[in-house]
Amino acid sequence: MARQSARVLCLVAAAAVVALQSWPSTGFVPGVAPDVLAAQAPALAAWPELADASLLLARVPGGKFEKMKDLTVPAPAEDGFDASQISFLLVIAGVVFVLAVSFARDLNEGQNPTKFKEGKKGYMTPLIKRVIEQGF
Repeated sequence: MARQSARVLCLVAAAAVVALQSWPSTGFVPGVAPDVLAAQAPALAAWPELADASLLLARVPGGKFEKMKDLTVPAPAEDGFDASQISFLLVIAGVVFVLAVSFARDLNEGQNPTKFKEGKKGYMTPLIKRVIEQGF
């Protein structure tokens, strides 16, 4: 039963990974609708400064002290994590959580060495048999 449920869990996790990898990445933020952009076109035509957002965001960092000390912070080369990488991480974290809960439950219940034995359930030495008979 445990092996079958583990197989089912692995299959569900694999199906979730495949589904999330094939899902289009939007970065958890929906895109702007095209009609909204079309509605903003007259405003952009009226003010040419608004047409180029890089002009608004452009700023020479620092002043005299920062240029003298060469205190600059380089921009990272990579873009960071995308949505599919984060979803894959969450799937792996969920599987690890399930395994940790199962391990904690097994530690709480304790060990049972005769759990899978069939037939004779172990051997008792004469000393242990005598100790049990004496009631210690």
